[in-house]
Amino acid sequence: MVALFLDLYPKYDSSSRRPHKYTKEIYLLLDEILEAEEEKLKIIGNKKQQLTQLQIYELIEEKGFDIGVSTITNKIREKRNRPKECFIGQDYEFGDRLEYDFGEVTLEINGVL
Repeated sequence: MVALFLDLYPKYDSSSRRPHKYTKEIYLLLDEILEAEEEKLKIIGNKKQQLTQLQIYELIEEKGFDIGVSTITNKIREKRNRPKECFIGQDYEFGDRLEYDFGEVTLEINGVL
């Protein structure tokens, strides 16, 4: 009976594997993009205008690199070193609660914010 379960486990050791497609060039490009985003945040001060992880992945893909979305999003998470967020779904009766957001967008036109 134990022999049946032993066949279910992999016969290779993947613990020492490293990402093959995540090259030094991608590492440097990702650093460059994230630094530009930090500079933009200092100037604009609005996190809602930052690039999403998917948009950053698309920028890297446009540069001709063949790499997976999950690899890039994991590396972004590591580099930003932000804690994971948690959201709690809530249900309200209609009319019990009202929320609204005054949106603000900062633009640079001819070098002037």
